[in-house]
Amino acid sequence: MSGSFEWAKIFIFIWLASVQDSAWAAGGYIFDIAGSVTIAVDKYAPRPAVINHPVTPGTTIRTGERSYAVLKFEDGLVANMQSNTTFKVREYRFDPKSMENSNIAFSLLKGGVSITSGLIGKHNKDAFRLALPNSTIKTRGTKFLAVVDKNTNYVKVLSGGVGMVNATGQTEFTSGQTALASSATSRPAPVSGSSVPAGTFSQLAAISETRPAAKPVTASVVAPAATVASVAPPVVAAPTSAVPVVAPIPSPVRVAQGRLPKNDEDRGALITGMPSSTPGGAAMGGAAIAPIFPPAPAGLSSSAVAWGAGAAVLVSVAVKGKSTTQH
Repeated sequence: MSGSFEWAKIFIFIWLASVQDSAWAAGGYIFDIAGSVTIAVDKYAPRPAVINHPVTPGTTIRTGERSYAVLKFEDGLVANMQSNTTFKVREYRFDPKSMENSNIAFSLLKGGVSITSGLIGKHNKDAFRLALPNSTIKTRGTKFLAVVDKNTNYVKVLSGGVGMVNATGQTEFTSGQTALASSATSRPAPVSGSSVPAGTFSQLAAISETRPAAKPVTASVVAPAATVASVAPPVVAAPTSAVPVVAPIPSPVRVAQGRLPKNDEDRGALITGMPSSTPGGAAMGGAAIAPIFPPAPAGLSSSAVAWGAGAAVLVSVAVKGKSTTQH
């Protein structure tokens, strides 16, 4: 049974590696969306975004016409995207015990976004970067709006301060100021509100960072309340001697017989207790079987949970086999 024990150690090692990778890659999630919003990871094709979808490094989010998205991150940072916006998370690393090891790098390719700094931006002023076509923004524990309008970048500081960096160096702006960067080679300059095109920041200002409350459902006809005297006592059904018919459970007991999988399909059967052609505990032999393993907890991928469960099963097999050999 030494081979079984070696298999178990391999599975545990892979599971630990996947758990560490999942926790390290954690970043943010989609808090709220409206209209047409898509999400794409690395070079994979974009797909419709949904609330609570993870946002990790390499993720690009796009909003369509009359649409918006609200992203929230582990350190408390909030990013609101207006319509017709393309926003990419290039890097995100949050270490609560060491802000020096934390890092954020976003890109605003088109449209507009508002950023409210989290712990990283407040404690490490060099750890945040938002790249625009004509400049890169660094924060000073702040909230600001950034809009890419054709070839011009507009930035409005609502609180704190920002530094805008391009080929001309770094220019600082503080709360209440609006800045303009007309090109990557022209120095960002403060501008008056009247010189900014009307409506430039209006969409971002209208996006809420809290989900709207659900509308209460009211019935068209309300039945009169029953008095205590008018309520009939509950009727208790008489016990029956009929024995319920229990459908046979398909073969997770094969795992307890102490054998290793023969092939990939058989490996799926050993881990889940049913053939891999029956996803998620689908019906077998007329009886619906619930999935053996619960959904992945927050911060862990489903694959990490599956690896961990498989490792636990194989360790049990190895230990049992070793005990039988010794006897």
